[in-house]
Amino acid sequence: MILFDNSYMLQMLEKSLRKRLPESLKVYGTVFHMNQGNPFKLKALVDKWPDFDTVVVRPQEQPGDTEMNVGDGEQVPILKKLTGSCNEEMFKHSTLDVTHAALVDKFWYFGGNRRSQRFIERCIQSFPTLCLLGPEGTPVTWALMDQSGELRMGATVPKYRSQGLGTYVLYSYVQSMDKLGFPTYNHADKANKISQKMNHTLQLVPMPCDWNQWNCVPL
Repeated sequence: MILFDNSYMLQMLEKSLRKRLPESLKVYGTVFHMNQGNPFKLKALVDKWPDFDTVVVRPQEQPGDTEMNVGDGEQVPILKKLTGSCNEEMFKHSTLDVTHAALVDKFWYFGGNRRSQRFIERCIQSFPTLCLLGPEGTPVTWALMDQSGELRMGATVPKYRSQGLGTYVLYSYVQSMDKLGFPTYNHADKANKISQKMNHTLQLVPMPCDWNQWNCVPL
């Protein structure tokens, strides 16, 4: 495997992956963020160059590490006048901060433990976020990407569901990311009817491909 360990090589890899969309979307999004400061301290390897068949992206930390250092990246400001329908007297446009990580983790399907909350804290600090604050002053719905550009942690608290707020925030978030040049996509389980309906409402384009993802845990 060939290690891509400098900015020039990573930029060349990003350009090559862009030509292979949509199949390369997940790894393309990861390499894109590596070229934007690499807040998750990842490294990329290819089997050969330039006509590669395989790209492996993995953490620089050892697999057995139990702690993750919080990234020192800065959020890209995306607050703007959002389009669509929203009661602006009741809801305030805002961004997430690390104090909201526990709330996001609570409603994340893959959350519920210390590591997942620290992962969310790191994503909040490193990548753009968007949320609506309710009358209580806390987020009622939000959108947040991970290190690969995937929208994995969007949710709406039960009290404010069935009002179209999640669709509104997701649409606004994707539009903002597109203007900033960020690759964004999501995945929805076939059994998740709410997410499937939201994707249909937003007329998101299904990708004719799938990805394999390793989930590593300490022994």
